[in-house]
Amino acid sequence: MDEGYAGTIDNVAVQMKASGDNIFEIDGTEDSTDERDGQFTLKNVTFIGVAGNTEKTDQLGHWKSDATGTTENVLYTTMDGQTIEGIDSDTYDASATENAKNKLIFKNFQFATTSTLAAILANTTGTTVMHQHGPL
Repeated sequence: MDEGYAGTIDNVAVQMKASGDNIFEIDGTEDSTDERDGQFTLKNVTFIGVAGNTEKTDQLGHWKSDATGTTENVLYTTMDGQTIEGIDSDTYDASATENAKNKLIFKNFQFATTSTLAAILANTTGTTVMHQHGPL
């Protein structure tokens, strides 16, 4: 989703190749006037990776350039050794539970993997992950 997509994408299954790019590469509006909203909703997504993929190891997503919107109910499968490439800390809101303008919100991500959450999030400096018991 590029240049501040505004809308909803629901019920998606994505199967990646080892040489594929990110399942999500989401850019903000890049509009300094704040006239373009760019609030997206992406929900009910299943990611199917490639077992033993060592070709590209950061396929789990990149939210960048002041992306704003909500990504929720995402299941990552066959993704051992994979990481999230990045989360824009300018707009990320770890404490948000409701959609909010100009915020980047994540809800209900599940990882079917032997990788630790810390390893999956290793490239996401400047963000705090919230779960049901508080920040990780």
